[in-house]
Amino acid sequence: MHFISVVSAVLILLGVYTQTINADCYPGDAQFTAIVQEVYKKVTSDRISGLRGYGSLELTRTQLCSLLVRNHNSGLIQSQTSSQTRTNYNFLGESISLGACVNALVYTNGYDTDEGWRRWAGTLSGTWWSNDEAISDGAKWYQPYWKDGQTYAVQKVEFYSQWRKDNCKFVDQTDATCLFGWNQSGRGIQYVWGWDPKDNSCPYGSSRGRTGAHVGFTFTEGSASCIVWVTTEEAFLECVKNFQSHKRRTSCNHENSGYGQWYINQ
Repeated sequence: MHFISVVSAVLILLGVYTQTINADCYPGDAQFTAIVQEVYKKVTSDRISGLRGYGSLELTRTQLCSLLVRNHNSGLIQSQTSSQTRTNYNFLGESISLGACVNALVYTNGYDTDEGWRRWAGTLSGTWWSNDEAISDGAKWYQPYWKDGQTYAVQKVEFYSQWRKDNCKFVDQTDATCLFGWNQSGRGIQYVWGWDPKDNSCPYGSSRGRTGAHVGFTFTEGSASCIVWVTTEEAFLECVKNFQSHKRRTSCNHENSGYGQWYINQ
C-alpha cells in the first residue's frame, strides 16, 4: 500500500495553508495531516472504524461500499417537507456498481491532473435532505489552480448556505470563517483530500477538526465521475455527470440519513 511520508505530508500542506488558516475549526497543519493519514490507513487496511451509527464495529471496504451503493441506487429521499421522491440514481441517470466502488477503495486513485477537479467545478444549486429536513445548499466550486510548481491541484469551495453560516456563527460569532473549504490532489498521490468547515462546535485538543477533514478515492462509472469520501465519522458517495446544458451532482452518506442533489451551471 502507498503511504505518504511525513516530509511529503508537510509539503502537501504548504500548498494549501493560505486556504485553511481562517477555516472554521481547522486544527493546524500537523493535526490535519495526522487525521488524513489516520483515515487513509483505515481504508487501506480494510478496517474502517468510527463511522457514525456503527460504534466500535469495523467495516470492510466491501461492507462500506454496499451501504453507499445501496443508498445511491435505491435510497429514497426521506424528507416529509418535500415531494421529492427520486433516488440519486434517478436524478443522475447513472447506476453505481458495487465493484466500481470497492475497486476505488482497494486500488486507490487520486487526480494526477487538474482535469479531475474541473469536472466538479461550477455554481451549485440544490438541496441536502437530512433527518426529514430539506436544506437549500448552494455553493461554488472554483476552477482548480496549481501550487508548488504544478505539483498540487487545489480547488476552492465557497458555500452559500445560511445553514452553514448559522453553524459557524454559533461557533465564533462571525461570517468570515465559514465560507470556504477546499479540495486538493497531488501527482503520484493515490487519493484526494480536503477541508470542509462544517463543524458545529470547536473542540480543543485531539478532537478539533475531526469532522472537517476528508479523504477521497476517485473512480468513474459510465459517464459519471465519482469520489468515495471518508472522514473520521462519515462516508459519502458523490458523483457528477455532464448533461447538454448543465451538470448534475449527487451525494449520499453511509447511514441512509443524508442525500444531496444539485444542478451545476458553469
